[in-house]
Amino acid sequence: MSVRANYDPKFFRRFLFIALGCLAFTGWCFYDALIGYPSQLERSQVYWQPSEASQDYEGMDRTRWREIVAERGWPTDQPKKPDEIKKSIANQYLYALICIVIALPCLLMWFRARGSWVNGDATELTTSKGHTIPYQSISKIDKTKWEKKGITRIHYAQDGNTKTYVFDDFKFERVKMGEILAQIENGLQDEQIEGGDRQSVIKARIEQQKQEKAAKEAALTAQLKADAETAEDASNDA
Repeated sequence: MSVRANYDPKFFRRFLFIALGCLAFTGWCFYDALIGYPSQLERSQVYWQPSEASQDYEGMDRTRWREIVAERGWPTDQPKKPDEIKKSIANQYLYALICIVIALPCLLMWFRARGSWVNGDATELTTSKGHTIPYQSISKIDKTKWEKKGITRIHYAQDGNTKTYVFDDFKFERVKMGEILAQIENGLQDEQIEGGDRQSVIKARIEQQKQEKAAKEAALTAQLKADAETAEDASNDA
């Protein structure tokens, strides 16, 4: 039986959100670098003048400053020194670069994932990325991270080389990925399955847990109903 697991949009959508968030912050950084801080720099250069006595700056007389801000409609608070503002402008470009470096791979990952799939039939595993793995070429599978993280590493031989394919059910439809993995395991010996149980064993355990949970809920419901009936009888007797 052929089973196809398509990509999970919810998983890859988070990369799109990260990319959009970073790009929005990049726009904010460019605004501050090109408009926000330069507007402060003009006010700072008027207020702060290079000191002749030291390498620092001297602030303008407060009376003269109030006259200037009244003429130009500037805020009356003391501006930062020019060097501080220039440093802030440089930092905005640095932050923008960092955001772009994060955003582009995330955007690429989201874009490339669209339409991707993993398909398994009775004889081989194929993917939209061009991987073809005949089950008979598989030497072992590592399920150490399967139950907690949904990752299985498939080790197989191809063109005389040993390769590894990461089988990940977070990126694709989880139930169908489990069905594909079960088909792969049908052709493997127990010693070829490392770090975890077969899918059939896991499925049986999950089904048993569901049945036990349902039985506990039914018993609790019955107990609550019995308690309610007892309370009602006691009330009627009173």
